[in-house]
Amino acid sequence: MAKKEKRGRGIATRAIHGSKTEDKVEVKGPCSKVPIFQTANYRFPDVQTAANIFAGKEEGYFYGRFGGLNATIIEEKIASLEGAEAGRMFSSGMAAISNTMIALFEKGDEIISCPTVYGCTDDLFSHFCPNKLGIKVHFVDLNDLENLKNAINKNTKAVFIESPANPTLEIFDIRLIAKVCKEHNLIFMIDNTFASPYNQRPIEMGANIVFHSATKYLNGHSDVVAGAVVSTKKIIAKVKATAGLLGPSIGPFDAFLINRGLETFELRMQRHNENTAKIAEFLSGHKMVSVVYYPGLATSGNRILALSQMKGCSGVLSFELKGNMKMVEKLLNYLSDNTFIKLAVSLGSTTTMIQCPALMTHAAIPRAKRLEKGIADTMIRLAVGIENYEDIESAFKEAFKYLETQNGCAAHLRRSTRHIINTGRRLTKTQKKKRKNR
Repeated sequence: MAKKEKRGRGIATRAIHGSKTEDKVEVKGPCSKVPIFQTANYRFPDVQTAANIFAGKEEGYFYGRFGGLNATIIEEKIASLEGAEAGRMFSSGMAAISNTMIALFEKGDEIISCPTVYGCTDDLFSHFCPNKLGIKVHFVDLNDLENLKNAINKNTKAVFIESPANPTLEIFDIRLIAKVCKEHNLIFMIDNTFASPYNQRPIEMGANIVFHSATKYLNGHSDVVAGAVVSTKKIIAKVKATAGLLGPSIGPFDAFLINRGLETFELRMQRHNENTAKIAEFLSGHKMVSVVYYPGLATSGNRILALSQMKGCSGVLSFELKGNMKMVEKLLNYLSDNTFIKLAVSLGSTTTMIQCPALMTHAAIPRAKRLEKGIADTMIRLAVGIENYEDIESAFKEAFKYLETQNGCAAHLRRSTRHIINTGRRLTKTQKKKRKNR
């Protein structure tokens, strides 16, 4: 069982019973679960109550764009899981991040980000923020805090990281970055999607804002697209005000499904952690794999830091296949056509999914920049599900055996080495060092 948190109740209990609003809902009839309030607007008992709600003197609902009861329930639960004061749900994880950027920052402000982030976040920071909002984002290697300190100027307002990062699984020292941010009065934002609040709670380590693609582990079933941001009541009030104007709200049915998913959150995360740790060991020892990116491996240079701020290393890893892109395509196609492993983006689902970032989630990033960020052409991202582990390993054994029989694959394997990418580009000394540490 998971250890109880400082707040008294354990993770599973808070995921199921962490909403005060849910406890207050009264429904006539024998149902034990809060139903879906599938409505766009809410009726008032009298004019004075309506006036008080619109004036902010009294809590209540009036129109779905500004919030609803089903959304409030999961906002309270996710805030509780992260140790935050309040939260706001959105129609997607990107809606949560972009809405927060608009709510808190303005033209002329600057933000520092870790180099490698989700492809759409990279696009938001590289193009939309500077070109549409006038907000400049600097991508900085935050493994060295001197780089962070040197990048801070009078216009810097915030620092953003993913830890683990997508798709390189890079780990950053949350406590040390939080300390620097506090010293310079900067807002510290973290996308905690890859870790989930089961494995990591950044606010307890000094972060100010935490984002989630609730599509992933919080919902856990790949049947909802949603996002969340949790923080202080003051910050969330600003975020809610902007969300009411822009309208990226979550619908009641999606909120209902996430609430259902949260009831098995702890159980699912335990299985994700276990399965991923095992398949990482298997892949790291296979002759067709040149390197595995997973902080839980004993050989990983990120292991000590990861385990100092994470309970487990979660359900995603990346690895590079020896050979070329044709071999990557053959492997992914075989797994998709002949096993239960799905060729699909996203993660955090009950089912195992696999994809190639260079061709899919990070394809929009120019190749030269993508390689600088550590995303090789032959990198494969694996989002491990909660199936029986033996079946996951068996699927890969079958696919690797098939790949070995293909014409040309054996020759490519003989030519491949740990430090040569199929394009012929040899790694720099820094990149070799990073791979060795991983």
